[in-house]
Amino acid sequence: MKILVTGGAGYIGSHVVLELCEHGYDVVVLDDLSLGHRDAVDNRAEFIHGSTLNTADLDKGLNGVTAVIHLAAFKAAGESMIDPGNILTIISPAH
Repeated sequence: MKILVTGGAGYIGSHVVLELCEHGYDVVVLDDLSLGHRDAVDNRAEFIHGSTLNTADLDKGLNGVTAVIHLAAFKAAGESMIDPGNILTIISPAH
């Protein structure tokens, strides 16, 4: 089974990726590294440096995937209070 983990280079995501790899799953990580770290991603996982907002990155990450674990997110809810316009842009990007 091939699983895509968005945000897989973050603290929680990297631990999820490690557990999936330990249990024999084929793992793909899609992360823009804005809050995560490449070094946190298990070497057994395929890593895609990209964004969930980019259709080409999503197409690449979803290729052959059976399941998705979506963990890509801002880590602090306060960010939406500081710059709500940015959050709205992220939620509804221009096509």
